[in-house]
Amino acid sequence: MKPTEYIPYLDVLRFIAILFIIAQHTSAMYLSTLGLCQGDAGYYVYSFFENTPSVYLFILISGSLLLAPEREISYPVIFKKYCWRIIQVLLIFGLPMCFMEQYVAQDLTLSQKIVNSITNLITGDCWTHMWYLYMLLGLYILTPLFKVFINHSSQKDLLYLIGALFVMSFGLYTLSYWFPEKFTSYIKYPIYLCLYPMGYYLHRYCNLTRSQIWIPIIGILCSVAYLVIKGRLGWCVPGKQDIMDVVWVISVFVFVKMLPINSLCWKTIGKCCFGIYLIHPVFLNVLFKVVHIEQYDWALPCVKLFTIELVIFLLCYGIVRLLRKCAYFAKIM
Repeated sequence: MKPTEYIPYLDVLRFIAILFIIAQHTSAMYLSTLGLCQGDAGYYVYSFFENTPSVYLFILISGSLLLAPEREISYPVIFKKYCWRIIQVLLIFGLPMCFMEQYVAQDLTLSQKIVNSITNLITGDCWTHMWYLYMLLGLYILTPLFKVFINHSSQKDLLYLIGALFVMSFGLYTLSYWFPEKFTSYIKYPIYLCLYPMGYYLHRYCNLTRSQIWIPIIGILCSVAYLVIKGRLGWCVPGKQDIMDVVWVISVFVFVKMLPINSLCWKTIGKCCFGIYLIHPVFLNVLFKVVHIEQYDWALPCVKLFTIELVIFLLCYGIVRLLRKCAYFAKIM
């Protein structure tokens, strides 16, 4: 497969991921602003979507593309192209967001607000969703090392690597959380190090037949059932390092990959998903902190959630389409 070959199902995954991310952040807004708890109307709907690990899909997609042997990526390319792109995005989108937070501080001078904004941007104290960009910088820096291993290893070796990273990011973490007195682990790797090569493995080697489509469907249904039960019982796993998160993203990834997707219409949507991710919290903040939409009981919780999500998606999609008409924004977004 050539590195420039278009892969439709990855854009479908981007679309699914951004829809769930908007629903996740909208649900979090409702839960925090209304102070909902178990038994309140809408709590279980919002808690379900809030706990859906949708950003993980983006990490799988990145791994499936950047770790492919056909794509030559050296450290000069990583720093000049990929890292520099993220730095530009942080400066153009992240810095204004940091300044907006400082602007409301009444006891600071303008120069102090500017200095604090720059400091917060450098230290990562930006709007919550921008963590993804800082995480991407780390993955990009490690990408050439991953590629050296992948280019000189077999499929089985790659599976061993993913298994080892899975144990060190999920397994040991879970054991130390549930059995703190009996088990202490000093090896707690970020889950992204496991998901990154996993994306490449699923894209390259996971080729199920149509008759096996029931496998990812069962995985999706089990994940949904788990999220529902988790919301009902109020379970909480710190850091969201939950093993069922992996089942969810793998199942969705494999299921979409098996679908007969050939339309090029997904290409336009896929190109806009990163930009939508960057700006969608702006509209969420306007709706919840300016309009105070949470105070209006105008529909059932699920209807409110999906309506707000649709409105925000369409607004962001339109703005990103306009921005991408500029060659510079098309390059960084």
